[in-house]
Amino acid sequence: MKILNSYNYLTVSKSALKAQQMKWAKKWTEAGGNVKLTRKKISHYFTHRRIREKRSVGAREHLESGDVAQEIKETTRLIETPDGEMKQKEAEKKPEALKQTVIKLDVMTLENEEDLLNSYTNTKVVTVQNMMSWSQKLGISIHTVLDWVMNQKTLENSDDVGMEVEEEGYDEEDTGAVEVEEEEILEAEEDEEYDKKDKENLTDEGEEPDNECLLLINRSKSDCFMNTIANLLYSCKGVRAVIRNADLYRENSPLKNILLKLFRKESNSTREWRETLQDVTYHFGHQDVGEIFEVLIEDLCKDINLRPMKFKTATETKCKFCGNSQISTTIQHFSILNLTRHETFEKLFTEEYAPQPASRCSCGGENIEKKSITPLGPYHFMVIRHEIETFSDLKSDDTFQMFRCSWRIKSFAEYLPAKKGRKGEKGHYVAWINTGVDWMCVNDSNNKFRRKDLDLSEMYVNLIAFEKFDRVKKMNKY
Repeated sequence: MKILNSYNYLTVSKSALKAQQMKWAKKWTEAGGNVKLTRKKISHYFTHRRIREKRSVGAREHLESGDVAQEIKETTRLIETPDGEMKQKEAEKKPEALKQTVIKLDVMTLENEEDLLNSYTNTKVVTVQNMMSWSQKLGISIHTVLDWVMNQKTLENSDDVGMEVEEEGYDEEDTGAVEVEEEEILEAEEDEEYDKKDKENLTDEGEEPDNECLLLINRSKSDCFMNTIANLLYSCKGVRAVIRNADLYRENSPLKNILLKLFRKESNSTREWRETLQDVTYHFGHQDVGEIFEVLIEDLCKDINLRPMKFKTATETKCKFCGNSQISTTIQHFSILNLTRHETFEKLFTEEYAPQPASRCSCGGENIEKKSITPLGPYHFMVIRHEIETFSDLKSDDTFQMFRCSWRIKSFAEYLPAKKGRKGEKGHYVAWINTGVDWMCVNDSNNKFRRKDLDLSEMYVNLIAFEKFDRVKKMNKY
């Protein structure tokens, strides 16, 4: 859960904050508060204020300069309802001093956020002068910039999660005092559990060398696409650690035992995994590796948090005439690139994420839609859709500037068409894995074939696993 706060606590340590909260609770009691106010309730109150209303930038100095308990009592009353729940009522009259410190923040567009992130990333130390400069450049208030920087700091300092709300959770009497998004809490707990279990998993078993792969049988002569998908997931250490950690699966997961055996090398067949697909037509014959990958990942995400390959997609629709803007966000685990013609990867990627015309606005103006991706893990899987087409320029040692990060290819799936004159054959899939020294071809149960480098423009590439290796120093516009 994001630590959301009504006041600026960036420079206050956790211990100092707890001490201050205890002082406020004591002052409240001395001032004749009508309910028992604990330090935890003070913490919950601030969390509630931050979620429910805009940040008051000047409120911190004002509160530190006066009688905090008395001002809280005058401006906000916490009353206990008959059903025991705590509700917040704003006083009819607020002190003039507090009225003057309440500042409304500007609404930031997707372009504002991207430009601000670019400037922020290229600055080693953020100063007031930096924020004033960004404010003038983007045409937004300094308070809006400060609010954004504070939230960014909160995301970076994820070790401080739980600073205001103690790990043991709410007391029984505190239930209902604060309304917090349940989805955010569950996701934070899930991510924290992932970090803990992933670390334990690597500590117990040790990191495997990059030349590790899964040697899998293909008795039906049509499981090659499943074997290839398994090896692409296995080639990414973070994804591998998650899938073979039994503690990270949801209870009664139908995929748990199947994938644990497969990724722990206790089984050498993907047939059982394939038969979990709901569409029975996928159980037999040759299938497209990209299409099956999409279905497998969607099913797998219901049972386990694939955080290492997770990313957030924000889609902004903005009217060119009236300026009305709407932004929707989704969490995804793979992207799609349409290889419609023989062209470079860079150009096709640029076209895919360039602003596109959308349906008309209610005012009659033309809407423009733009997608933006924020990676949440070190890997990005991309499905390449095409009808037997190749890139005009793509090398195995290329680096890619995508989504404000630097990436390189960790592994990919290659399609080998059936030879001419052989009726009934549907082609074959193999996995190529970057070992750090060379490229290893995993062809079902064979991994003997190696190459120093590869020219992917001569191959039919259907699925790519990218690995983040360094923060982009100079951000691109995507």
